[in-house]
Amino acid sequence: MLWNKAKKKHFCGATLITNRWLITAAHCVYGTMMPSLIKVRLGKHIRQKIEKTEQSYDAEMYKIHPHYSPDSYDSDIALIRLAQPVTFTDYVKPICLPSAASDYAQLQANVSGTISGWGKRKLWRDRVANRLHEATVPIVDIQTCRKAHPDYIVTANMFCAGFENSSRGDACQGDSGGPFSVDNPLPATPKGQHRHVLLGVISWGDGCGKFGKYGVYTRLFNFIDWILNEID
Repeated sequence: MLWNKAKKKHFCGATLITNRWLITAAHCVYGTMMPSLIKVRLGKHIRQKIEKTEQSYDAEMYKIHPHYSPDSYDSDIALIRLAQPVTFTDYVKPICLPSAASDYAQLQANVSGTISGWGKRKLWRDRVANRLHEATVPIVDIQTCRKAHPDYIVTANMFCAGFENSSRGDACQGDSGGPFSVDNPLPATPKGQHRHVLLGVISWGDGCGKFGKYGVYTRLFNFIDWILNEID
C-alpha cells in the first residue's frame, strides 16, 4: 500500500520485488507526488488498523519509465526505492519477476490472474475499501479489448483482463499500481511452496465494473530490462 503522509490516506498499490524496490504505476507518482510524501505499508490487510504483520517504510526515491505517456498511459510503470531494507517475513515477501517463459506461456487469452487492492468497490462510491480485496480475472485477447475501448489506445505495452460482465471482478479507482499475478509455471520449491510471478501492473480502465469493458494492465515483461538495470 502506498500512503500519502500529508493527506494521511492510501492512494495506490505497489508490489515488492526486492528488499529495497517496489513496482507501481507511473501515474500514481507522476507530477506532484514528492518521494518524501510517500510511505510504503507492507503486510497489511485492514487499511485503517495498525496490524502486527505490518511494516512501514519511507520512500527514498522513485523512477518513472522515460517513455511514460500521461495522455495514453503507455509505459505506465515506475519503481520506488525504500529508505531502508525490508525484513522478509511470512507476510512480507517479494514476488518473482517474469521471464520469457512465464510471460509468453501465461499471458494469453483465458488464463486467469489475481488482482488485489484497497480501491473502491464501485466507482460511484466515495470511500475506498477498508479490507484488502482480491479477484481472479481472465486475460482477454487484445483485439477484443481494443473493440471494447474504441475511444482509447490499447498499446503493445498493455494487456486486458476481466469479464464482459465486470461486476464479476474488476480493478477500480485506488487499485492502480497493484499487481496482476499468476502461478509461476516453474516447479514448486523443494518445500512445496507455490511461486507467483508478476505479469502486470493495474493501470487504467473506462470506469470500473462497466458491462463490456475490461481492466487494462501494463505488460511487465516489456520493461524487464529497464527494471533490472535500474535496480542493479
